[in-house]
Amino acid sequence: EFRRVLFRSDDDAAQALYERALAEGCGGFVMGTLHVALPMGALREVIPLTPLHCMPSKAPGLVGAIDLRGVMLPVLDMRLTLCRQLNETGYPCVVIMVHEGRLLGLLADDVTGVFTMAPGSFKRMRVQGDEWPLLAGSLRRADDGSLVNLLSPQALAALPEMPMVEDPEPARSRQGDAVAEGVVQPLAQPMMLMQAGGQVDRKSTRLN
Repeated sequence: EFRRVLFRSDDDAAQALYERALAEGCGGFVMGTLHVALPMGALREVIPLTPLHCMPSKAPGLVGAIDLRGVMLPVLDMRLTLCRQLNETGYPCVVIMVHEGRLLGLLADDVTGVFTMAPGSFKRMRVQGDEWPLLAGSLRRADDGSLVNLLSPQALAALPEMPMVEDPEPARSRQGDAVAEGVVQPLAQPMMLMQAGGQVDRKSTRLN
């Protein structure tokens, strides 16, 4: 059964999220087969997944915490929250979301870079009256026309008992200049070259 995680919202909040994504641009990433995005102002950075530490919490989808430069950052696996089948991944990463001065890590398989949305393409998802799901709606990328699901930072922060850490580096918050600086870039896949006699074999290595 698909479990919906919802919070109370209204048309003004949905419109504000759409206008924010349109003005700031979006950063896209992938979870299994699900392509999602956040407004650039809600993205801090993308880092490789480091060892997870236990974090006692009943929050749905919370898988632990990582050491982010001396700060324990909670990490959420939305594939668990949305009851999706988990895919094995060789290069997991963490997308760090910032909302109202607090940080939350989102486990991802890969990132798809910075993009702008096609004007007027946002279609809000509506369920059960005025409730609003984590996937606020869909939009089309202006660069390749692909369909992407827009995440709601407010809904993620409102997940039951979801811990978020106070931003230790508030000066690093990015707004409109984040698109130009390209803080969300596809992670390079590390390679190792091995030579045996006259042959060269290229093997992938996992980020730790």
